[in-house]
Order: sequence, then C-alpha cells, then structure tokens
Amino acid sequence: MASLPTHTPMAPWERTLQWWLFLLVMLCSLHGQWLAHGHDPYEFLRHGNDNLGYYQWLPATFIDHDHYHMYWAHPLLNGHSLS
Repeated sequence: MASLPTHTPMAPWERTLQWWLFLLVMLCSLHGQWLAHGHDPYEFLRHGNDNLGYYQWLPATFIDHDHYHMYWAHPLLNGHSLS
C-alpha cells in the first residue's frame, strides 16, 4: 500500500486562484441577495443574518445544556421557546 504524499505548501498561483474563486462566490451571493431584496434595504440586510439567534443558542448549549429554554426568546404554550 502506497503512503500518502506529504503536505506541500500551495503555489502562489493556487493561492491567487483560491482568492478569486472566493471573491466570485461572494459577489454572486451578494448580487443574488440584492436582486431578491434590493428594493427594501431592511429586508436586504436582515435575510441570512441571525446574530441574536446565535447568541441565544450559545449559552443554551454550552452553559445550560437546554435548547428548549433560551434566553431572549418568546415562550410558547408547550413550555418551549421560539427564537
């Protein structure tokens, strides 16, 4: 069985290509978001951004170990909460 080749650093052209691909994906995503919600800046900035939900999930997961009772969430009738 042949051994795996050792890791070699990327060539400069590979690093440049990687950055160009990243920028292309980022610009395509931004353009698609602008086409869908460009008429309303609030909706454009709001979609795909869930900072508050992340900061509710973080303490519920790592401190309380309970996903059903998150801080700053709306309590539901069944005892759970909705972020």
